[in-house]
Amino acid sequence: MTRSESTDVLSLSADPTVGRPSLTFETRDGLVSTDEIRPVERTLVELLARTETAASDGAELDNPRRRTLVVDGNYGVVPVALAATGETVTVTTTSARAGATCRANAARNGVHLDVAVVADVRDLPTEIGSTDDERSVGGRDERDAGDGDERDVGGRDERDAGDGDERDAGDGDPGRVFDHVVLAPHAYDPLDAVRDRLADAVEFLAADGRVTVAGTAQSGIERYAETLDGLTDETERRAVVDGVRVYRGRGRSDQTSTTEADDTNADTDTETDAPTRSRYREEHEFRARVGDYECRFLTVQGLFSWESLDDGTAALVETVSVPDGARVLDCCCGYGAVGAFLGARSDITLVGTDDDAVAVAYARRNYDRNGVTPERVVVGDCLDAVSGPFDAVVSNPPTHAGDGVTQKLFAGVREVLAPDGELWLVANRILDYDDRLREAFGFDVTVVREVDRYDVIRARL
Repeated sequence: MTRSESTDVLSLSADPTVGRPSLTFETRDGLVSTDEIRPVERTLVELLARTETAASDGAELDNPRRRTLVVDGNYGVVPVALAATGETVTVTTTSARAGATCRANAARNGVHLDVAVVADVRDLPTEIGSTDDERSVGGRDERDAGDGDERDVGGRDERDAGDGDERDAGDGDPGRVFDHVVLAPHAYDPLDAVRDRLADAVEFLAADGRVTVAGTAQSGIERYAETLDGLTDETERRAVVDGVRVYRGRGRSDQTSTTEADDTNADTDTETDAPTRSRYREEHEFRARVGDYECRFLTVQGLFSWESLDDGTAALVETVSVPDGARVLDCCCGYGAVGAFLGARSDITLVGTDDDAVAVAYARRNYDRNGVTPERVVVGDCLDAVSGPFDAVVSNPPTHAGDGVTQKLFAGVREVLAPDGELWLVANRILDYDDRLREAFGFDVTVVREVDRYDVIRARL
């Protein structure tokens, strides 16, 4: 973490009945619920970490000492608590920042987690389950994260990631078969995206394993319970605690039935006519024109401005100027709009990076759809996964992610810009990024263009 980032330290009290010590968690801007542990996570910790001796009063949901997969682990409350009671825990997340924080909190509390930063739960690497720290794919401490090669996990072209014969729980790979799957969706997550992750996770469930899903009415828990009922046997509500509802299902003896996508929901890639891996979430395709260039994009709900090109990005693309031969970083690339336009109209060497593995997966596809061949497209927190020098860094930064993310982003740009390089970005004028870049980071800043509420900014060192 950078010294400029704001953090909070949250705590869970000890529970001697399950042998769990007191635990502490450092949070970071850009993650979910950074000022308090979510009630759904506290509820899961209390219910899941019971021993069999508590079964007589109906309080426990499962037996510890099992292999557990926690989907969307955020900064690690549930996985760390389960690992502290002796479970072997694997965590997936789509965020490089969440993955690094989750692993740091595991180390903080003296437990081991396997952490995978992936676009799709089914992208779990085959070596997951190893005790080697290096195999916590995508979740390494940021101090070790610079080469970025491991960050490609989950960022592969989805058209190349669908054969997946080794994905079935019955394939004999013990590293990727779990006794228990746990999911506590975030309130803002797209409903069908969560349903996809749940269905994908069930594919790793051992025969007769358990799936636990928890949430509130606001997070769509009843819809997830319906999905769980279609994927598992014996689905039942196990607890309601302070508005948090907990459901559990039991894995089927023949798990291959869970891998059969509903043909009525299968989307199709327009270029290959191969079905995508989503069984619930539909992809969206649109075209956008900026100046003399038109690009076409494939997106999915949950990505920023997924239905059409946003005005800020359009203003940035229309204004930015990079010469042929330049090495350009599409920073916080999203689904690749900026890089697609710049690569289509200029002969540049393009690198793309984003914290979100789903965004990177679609950026790869959209660069390709528009005839752009990037040098690399990698998953990483801010600029952790890329190396300079770059002649230009171009970005529509995630202003909603918090000041800590912005601070780290701007500090990272200073490290990777070539001596005569330029940072181009667009942001809402009320954020005063021009003043911040000038006063806190020493850039020579020019507001090149004002479009409605947006400033297009050029900054040089």
